[in-house]
Amino acid sequence: AMLRCCAGRSRKGSGSAGTLEVGRTDSDSSEYSSDDEGGGVYADHEWDSFFFPQAAREMLGCAAADDEQGLHRTPSFTQESGFMPPLERHSEAKDHIIKERAFPDLTMDELRRALPNDSVIMGYLEIFSQAFDIETTDWFDEPGDLQVRRAKFTMPVPQEVPAALAKLISVPEQSKATLMLGYSFPSDSEALVLLQQCTHDVPYGEYFRVHECMSFRPAPSGGGLVYDKWTWIRWVKDLPWIVGAMRPITETKTKAGSPAGGEAFLRMLAATKGGGGGGARPALQHFGSLKDMVP
Repeated sequence: AMLRCCAGRSRKGSGSAGTLEVGRTDSDSSEYSSDDEGGGVYADHEWDSFFFPQAAREMLGCAAADDEQGLHRTPSFTQESGFMPPLERHSEAKDHIIKERAFPDLTMDELRRALPNDSVIMGYLEIFSQAFDIETTDWFDEPGDLQVRRAKFTMPVPQEVPAALAKLISVPEQSKATLMLGYSFPSDSEALVLLQQCTHDVPYGEYFRVHECMSFRPAPSGGGLVYDKWTWIRWVKDLPWIVGAMRPITETKTKAGSPAGGEAFLRMLAATKGGGGGGARPALQHFGSLKDMVP
């Protein structure tokens, strides 16, 4: 069989900003690949460019695309980022979960410095998703002055399943997942943040992506920011009719958990404000439990 390879970088979260792994990452040799339109994690082994030199990859015809910084996007990164919607204020009123919430802890300049910090994505995943085995990529430039990075991780899966569905599906205790984080500053008076998640091992988890858009604007009073959040699901593949009830249940549960996720993200931004990309993470015990995170 032809050797298949692509370049990638991985940072494994274990209490610091992360260390660069050389060679194959654990989550890239995945057994949960998918070749349908729902996407999923590539089965191809994603090799680090330090392990497999660029010249050799080019000779084999498997070089990954470069961005302006000379970093390499893996095929799975490119595929998953292709599901991301344009980063703009979401227009659907039914998806507007948090409306003009005061966020006095940060200024726009502090937000600009905080967003690239490794602490934000690592702390958010550990606190809100209770994630472990977290691996993140570098930041990549996308069209529209958008900065994007990816996190792969494992998380526990809620076990509350309606009785009608419990007869048809089996929910694992934990699942591998992929989160895409993007942000941009379309003007001096607004920042937009996008989260996209796919939870691979839950039943039909690769049939949809959870999208969350956050807007930050200076408060009219001049103190801090005003925060809005929209949450919705994009179905990238139709469910089999026999499990069609999963669709409204999934959408309802996702939106119900959105306020707590927003609060966790805000707390990580506030805790890391003023830092650079890669600063030390704050002690997670300062954030309390999930039930305390809904304003």
